[in-house]
Amino acid sequence: MIWAVSFNPCTDKTVLCEHFDEHITNRVMPLRNDLGGKAVNCALALRALGVPVTLCGMEFGGEVQKGLGENFPTLLLETGLPLRVNLKIFDKSEKRTVEVNESGEKLPDGLMEQLKDELLARIAEGDIVILSGSLPYGEDTGTYAAWCSDLRARGAVVIADCSGETLYKLLPAGPDLIKPNQHEMEDLLTRMDQHMPSDLKGLSLVLNALRHQYHIRYILCSLGKDGALLSSDNGTYHCTPPPVEVRGDVGAGDAMTAAAAWQISLGADESTILRFGTAAAGAVLIGEGTCAPDKTVFAGLTQQVAEPRKI
Repeated sequence: MIWAVSFNPCTDKTVLCEHFDEHITNRVMPLRNDLGGKAVNCALALRALGVPVTLCGMEFGGEVQKGLGENFPTLLLETGLPLRVNLKIFDKSEKRTVEVNESGEKLPDGLMEQLKDELLARIAEGDIVILSGSLPYGEDTGTYAAWCSDLRARGAVVIADCSGETLYKLLPAGPDLIKPNQHEMEDLLTRMDQHMPSDLKGLSLVLNALRHQYHIRYILCSLGKDGALLSSDNGTYHCTPPPVEVRGDVGAGDAMTAAAAWQISLGADESTILRFGTAAAGAVLIGEGTCAPDKTVFAGLTQQVAEPRKI
């Protein structure tokens, strides 16, 4: 079983802008509203690819379950709070998204611990748990580390996608996989008084050192148009993305995380994990707004992705 844990879901309101300029008034065209948040995106990506998944997390007046659909398996605790709204401005000229994200309101006391206890009571040894996204307002940045330790003690495989101080504090808990993007990796190294290497070989060495220091099985580092690196005990692999027409980029990294979790659950090798993750990200880039990868498009892209090479 794969569980995606959503602490801080949202509604993603996507608008289109011909060319975004922060110094002037920008005229935008409303596009769509989607249920979002990194863990939600992971769960929706897995479901779209035909992989069984349960979304575990916080509920906001029934809006999360409504956005997922009635038949989507969930473990949700009602907060009694409104669902936060994130504004996504897609700049058509640059093919990039400007994000303006709300923090949301503080959760009722004890709700996070209750959620963890209920999840721990349900998971089985070998289950994969994806911890992904921001923490609710006011939550301790050590939350991911605490959850990771408790989940791993129950025999779960923990995959984490977070950033900033939360990621920094998570490392000693030894998650099975972390998935920073290039900017998140640079921030992490700055916190560790290290510099971000300018070449793939240098970054490969840094990822390998981090894995050994913190006993992390995999580090999957997404690099945008330069593809992604996957570091493991078997070496570091680099994969370049296939050429696609970018219509939106929100959720691409989440689809990569989801596909990696899926392949890890099947015991796939590093090359397959990376290739499927890259294809899933590409399938999201083709779509508009916050969308899940189309299964047919994904299948085609898995055939177009070049075989990952060892660095």
